[in-house]
Amino acid sequence: MIVVFILGTQFYDVLIFLPVLCENVLCESGVLLLYSPSFPFVSVQSMDVQADVVLLVDGSYSIGLQNFAKVRAFLEVLVTSFDIGPNKIQISLVQYSRDPHTEFALNTHHDINAVVKAVRSFPYRGGSTNTGKAMTYVRERIFVPGRGARDNVPRVMVLITDGKSSDSFKDAAAKLRNIDVEIFAVGVKDAVRSELEAIANPPADTHVYEVEDFDAFQRISKELTQSICLLPPQDLRFSEITSRSFRATWTAPATAVLSYLVRFRKAEDITGDYVSLIVPGDTTTSILPHLFPVTTYEVNIFSQFDKGDSFPLTGEETTLEELSSPRDLVTKDVTDTSFAVSWKAAPGNVRQYRVTWKSLFSDETGEKTTQGDTTATVLDGLTPETRYQVSVFAVYGHGEASSKTIVVSDETEKTMKVTWQPAPGNVVNYRVTYKPQPGGRQLLRSIASDPDEIHMYNVADFSFLLDIVDNLNDNLCNSVKGGVYEFGSKHSIMQKCSLFECFEILLGYRHRL
Repeated sequence: MIVVFILGTQFYDVLIFLPVLCENVLCESGVLLLYSPSFPFVSVQSMDVQADVVLLVDGSYSIGLQNFAKVRAFLEVLVTSFDIGPNKIQISLVQYSRDPHTEFALNTHHDINAVVKAVRSFPYRGGSTNTGKAMTYVRERIFVPGRGARDNVPRVMVLITDGKSSDSFKDAAAKLRNIDVEIFAVGVKDAVRSELEAIANPPADTHVYEVEDFDAFQRISKELTQSICLLPPQDLRFSEITSRSFRATWTAPATAVLSYLVRFRKAEDITGDYVSLIVPGDTTTSILPHLFPVTTYEVNIFSQFDKGDSFPLTGEETTLEELSSPRDLVTKDVTDTSFAVSWKAAPGNVRQYRVTWKSLFSDETGEKTTQGDTTATVLDGLTPETRYQVSVFAVYGHGEASSKTIVVSDETEKTMKVTWQPAPGNVVNYRVTYKPQPGGRQLLRSIASDPDEIHMYNVADFSFLLDIVDNLNDNLCNSVKGGVYEFGSKHSIMQKCSLFECFEILLGYRHRL
């Protein structure tokens, strides 16, 4: 009789052949294997985690009895990491080869000691590797209420295999994922990477694990436990995309999260530093500010717990081309029927500028375009003695920049209120500049005689002329004293005159008002 002692992960050449199969130990052909797992202990028992976890273990002939002992040792470390209970984490173990076999269901064991005892004692069955059939079995026979599966609790399956599947498996894996089962795949030795990635949930970085041999299980035990228990957020999506920012939104995991860590950087800058934001645990959205136009960003969202951070939920998004308006619109070279317009160029790749104008006195409107590298034009064919409102829009390759229209209201003699559309992103402040334009009080002051008190009058519109008629009539007629200057020419006028007659002379009108 020969015995193999497995101390840690090292085998010793002492074999004891037994005449009968053994209970509660690994047995094959009368060979007894004793083992003592030395994998690191990874505990998340203090976390309030609920999950239904199915361990789907390849028990085919290619594994071999000695390697199967290491699989069992790895499973023991894995289950010992969990807080087992009917209202906590439930574990089921399914071994498969040609046919799947339930070693124990989700509702079979309710404490860690019972689960560990069952893991230590389940036998090695042998056979072919029908992975697809096994996953269908898990969906139809394990994740069901009669075997302990719970509603509204995360469902996880961990597949451990060492080789290529003997049957089709993609459809079976997709159906599991479609019922919200999170699938992790552990491949050993000759396992095919492409098969593992087709079975597991994305991203492969956190859901697919490869080890070179069965002795290397300890390398992934902590990472796998972290992936299962420190649940990442889900369903990353982007909205409100501008040239300088966009919004990231995600779905919270089933477990309570202290906070979220949001990290982002340019996708092409794989060695660059991340920009990090901390988001409270009850918030599942964040604006990513201060970005560059037409740039793709890598975004990672981590759930943060007392025991550490989850693996990231990852995604990419690209900012838009910068759409903005031209600035500092200036008019000059005014004639009776035209004037020139110029402006400072808008940022980005402007295809053309669209210039529009409308009369403030009639329904007259007009429009013309210039090339994107041209920032001036002449508006002609206009109506004499007419005030116009002019707007300039930047037209980009995929759309037109919205007009940042400034609205002036609540004007008084010394103040006015100015409002505008907000710029996108996290604006620190706005700089408002202003200066007098030709005309208005400045123009009146250059024309009127001194002093202003009797020679300048401000009224809102013509309907208010009657309010100043007496004062203006007295000042006008008292100052004339037999003569008045109109455009530099002296004309005689009666000492006594009416207000409207005086306006006729002063304004050069040829009809009575």
